[in-house]
Amino acid sequence: MRMTEVTLDVLSGHDPSVVGVLTGPNLAREIMQGQPAATVIALPDAETSSELQQVFINPRFRVYTNTDVVGAESAGAVKNVMAIAAGHGIRQGIWRQHSRNARDEGARRDDTTRRRDGR
Repeated sequence: MRMTEVTLDVLSGHDPSVVGVLTGPNLAREIMQGQPAATVIALPDAETSSELQQVFINPRFRVYTNTDVVGAESAGAVKNVMAIAAGHGIRQGIWRQHSRNARDEGARRDDTTRRRDGR
């Protein structure tokens, strides 16, 4: 189950149009240090996501909105896997080739998904 599905399961009766995700690329430590960062708020209800965008946005924290909750959750999960792979590549001293492989595999999977979904 995706995290929004878990949330709706636990909070039965909660309005599903206002259950969504806040996803990176960002790190809490960098945000707290005032470093430039960005995030995506994905909710089925575009009006609610725009309201939340205004709560969080500031000159060093760019907030984007989207109604594709499944896409944002999936992209966040893939980003985490790629970050782990990148860290492994750096530790092994094979970062350049490792990052190319991860990038190419991600692009291949994206193309496969788009063809499958008719996009």
